[in-house]
Amino acid sequence: RGLEYREDKGKESQKSAAKAFKSAQQFVPNYKNSKELYDETRSAATITLLIRPFKGNRNLVNYIRDQMMMTQTNTSKEFLQIITRDQLSTILHEQGLVQSGITENNYMEVGQISGADQILSASLTTTYRPSETISIEDIKQEKEVVIRTEKYVDDEGVEKTKKIKKKVYATINHYKKSAGSSLLLTYRITDVKSGQMLFSGTVNTDENFFHEWATYEGDKRALSRQYGLLVIREEQFAPSRSELYMKAAGKLP
Repeated sequence: RGLEYREDKGKESQKSAAKAFKSAQQFVPNYKNSKELYDETRSAATITLLIRPFKGNRNLVNYIRDQMMMTQTNTSKEFLQIITRDQLSTILHEQGLVQSGITENNYMEVGQISGADQILSASLTTTYRPSETISIEDIKQEKEVVIRTEKYVDDEGVEKTKKIKKKVYATINHYKKSAGSSLLLTYRITDVKSGQMLFSGTVNTDENFFHEWATYEGDKRALSRQYGLLVIREEQFAPSRSELYMKAAGKLP
């Protein structure tokens, strides 16, 4: 089966041939020249992918691209090879293309020169929701509490203790602070030879901040359990726009 697929020089057929030669080795280790044939067809089937610089916020897109390339190159992919930034830089300098004005941005030319089969390009759109504080003021709280105890003797002469209660009051100011950011990466993969788009899609992620706290006036004993916990908290500063963006970008690659 592997030898039949090997006759067709298309990458899909070469991939099928490589899988067949790999299976042959699982039946009989080192069967004839199956390892040699596997290496040959795997190499022919491998797609070389060039990841061009992404468009958008420079700090964010550089970080996302670097993290994505690092993840891909550190993970074994049987039929995929990533051209790293260092490799691309070496190719451009070795061929003297930098001096002639050709950079990574001339992606179709660079794709052909680097031997890439496909090119991944992407653009990043960012959305930011600035910090906003919502307050609900003058929330009334009241509760009946024990203020003291008194001893007394009942009709049978037994000494007992009774609780003396009264209502206590407090007023609450309840605050809620929120901010958020979202990132949308739109990507496409283009075939170098034909220039046709093979795949396209989007990846999105977001990062949100929320904090609530409360202040009060009056008797703390009047507070409900919810507000009893909130008055212990203090106000927090919301993360900056760049901090929210970077946290969202960490999830994107």
